[in-house]
Amino acid sequence: MTSEELDELAVLAWMPSRIPIVDALAALVPKDAEVAKERIPPSHEQRWYPQDDGSLRLLIPYYGGPFDSAFFFSYSARRLGSHDL
Repeated sequence: MTSEELDELAVLAWMPSRIPIVDALAALVPKDAEVAKERIPPSHEQRWYPQDDGSLRLLIPYYGGPFDSAFFFSYSARRLGSHDL
C-alpha cells in the first residue's frame, strides 16, 4: 500500500465483526487415513485443509464439552489469530 492509501485507512470507521470468534477442535489426518465418522462431532461448519505433505487439517467449531483428545486438540481463537489455525 502507498502511504496515501494508509492515511486514508486511518480516517475510516471500523465496525466489529458480525462473525463471532469461536474456539476450534483441530485434527491432523494423515494421507490416505480413514477416519470413523463417529470420531468427528457433527457440524455443518467443518473445514478440511489440504497440507503440502498430502495430509488434511480438520477444524470444527468448539463450544465446550468433552471431545476425543486422542484425535483432536483444542485451539483458543481468542489467543490465536485466524491465520494461525
